Amino acid sequence: MSPLSDKTLPPPNPIQSNQKSNRSSSDSVKKMAYVDHAFSISDDDDILMDSSSFTVHNRPPIREIALAVSLLVFGTLGIIFGVFMAVERVGGDTAHGIFFAILGSILFIPGFYYTRIAYYAYKGYKGFSFSNIPPV
Repeated sequence: MSPLSDKTLPPPNPIQSNQKSNRSSSDSVKKMAYVDHAFSISDDDDILMDSSSFTVHNRPPIREIALAVSLLVFGTLGIIFGVFMAVERVGGDTAHGIFFAILGSILFIPGFYYTRIAYYAYKGYKGFSFSNIPPV
């Protein structure tokens, strides 16, 4: 027999080798903080800001918000009057009331959606901006 056969090592335990590799890979991975690059200012941005001739206005879009609030109000009134008309059978049957309730729902949904975006943008919640409201 050769001298190497006397000193052969047993095969490595796969559980121990996986634990070692997991430790080394988790030690080498660094955790990074979340950075919102849409609002970050870097040295590259300074060059663009100095050479540009426009100013950024972060004013709330008054016409769009007024439209959203009016859709919300008229939609709510349409739903309320539609339900009332359907229950009291105004117009002779319930179809008129159901029509008004459906029309009110169609007005209410976008009105509520854009009014909510405007409110959260005004309050300064993260992820909400007046730029999310489309222009009229």
